[in-house]
Amino acid sequence: MPWELTGNAGTNPPNDFLGTTDAQPLVISTNGAERVRVDDNGNVGIGTTTPDTKLTVQADDGSGAADSRAAQLRLRSAANPNSKLEIGYDNVGNFARIAALTENVAWRNIVLANNGGNVGIGTTTALPDTKLEVQGSDVDRGVFVSARYIGVEALADGVGVRAGDPECNAARGVRAFGEIAGVYARSGDAAAPDRLSPGWGVIGKVFGTRIQGQFGLWASGVRGSGPRLGVVGIGETFPPPESEDGLVYAGVYGEGPLAGVYGKGMYAVVGEASLPGQGAAGSFNGNVYVNGRFVVYGGPKSAAVPHPDGTHRLLCAVESPESWFEDFGRAELRDGRAEVTVDPDFAALVETDDYHVFLTAEGESNGLYISARTTSTFDVREQAEGGSTLNFSYRIVARRKDVSRERLAVVELPPRWSAPPYELPDDEAEPEPDLKRPEQEQDRESPNEESS
Repeated sequence: MPWELTGNAGTNPPNDFLGTTDAQPLVISTNGAERVRVDDNGNVGIGTTTPDTKLTVQADDGSGAADSRAAQLRLRSAANPNSKLEIGYDNVGNFARIAALTENVAWRNIVLANNGGNVGIGTTTALPDTKLEVQGSDVDRGVFVSARYIGVEALADGVGVRAGDPECNAARGVRAFGEIAGVYARSGDAAAPDRLSPGWGVIGKVFGTRIQGQFGLWASGVRGSGPRLGVVGIGETFPPPESEDGLVYAGVYGEGPLAGVYGKGMYAVVGEASLPGQGAAGSFNGNVYVNGRFVVYGGPKSAAVPHPDGTHRLLCAVESPESWFEDFGRAELRDGRAEVTVDPDFAALVETDDYHVFLTAEGESNGLYISARTTSTFDVREQAEGGSTLNFSYRIVARRKDVSRERLAVVELPPRWSAPPYELPDDEAEPEPDLKRPEQEQDRESPNEESS
């Protein structure tokens, strides 16, 4: 039966059809140009005369030239035709793109690079140079992941996760919440824990020295906040016996051009030796400055002085009920008399209206005593109106000028700290994240199966 242009009824599909009966393509044209082709293999081409798959869509700019931003496939919303989903290939940038957009809005959402399968989300300039690159200056979050067990898992020979926006002044590279740990990071080879590794579990870095933002002027590489502990670091490997490798075995390691670790709070930094009588709550290699009282309890203040036999010997500080400064000197007694000038620099730091002077004759005499004393000098005489000429030494002790004079002040000791209420997850409490490579992954639909 003839095929009518106004429609057909009572057709028999095996016999009545639109197409060819030989090895020639079926071509549909409009305005004198080919638009759709079905070749003799059943491949459908739209915008192309050589379809090589079941459906091949090729867009051009209307003149036959490739359009660098043309969409090969576009799905429009019936309710809002300006909202659409586009899939296409950029012939200038050489990448595929998937975009959900509205008219006059940035058109590129997902980019699939042709240089190894890199994926970009929100990239608008260069091609993504990593397996996954997320950009966006007008959104709150680059990536949001919600999961029952592990939100994001990354395994790499270098850096597992690297996040940040160099143009953002008050944002976070990574923000994580979790019932056990917001961020869990591990470095090194779990199969060879004794092998020394130069890696870190978490690396935080901020470029710039003074950044205005939510946290004031402080630019923090790593910032932690919690009801008790903001940041917890646990070093699991103990130094080898008699180790002199010079390496740091630490739970938290900080390094910076000014401060490696900065603490602020009622007790800004708290240290505790894990083994009673061994180790130390703090160890400093370099000068130590304290702005405020330096209080030691439970032991003396000592200096470790190198001895010629190769050991170090403890010398304890002299203690006093008040804050006193001392100065020492020598002078000469002539004909039983001497006037000694107090060092002006020393006098500027102490209360000179009331100070003590202790004299020691360095020769035979009837004894020496202080006959007069001012804020800048003191007079020395020989007892029994002696007229000896000899050298003597003196020791001046005066109260410090810039602190209070409270004697035997009562001090309130800080609380006894308990161990942090956190330990790394073990096999019985919660399974440790499985960081095997993808080909070794096991079914983790029930992560607590082993411990149940």
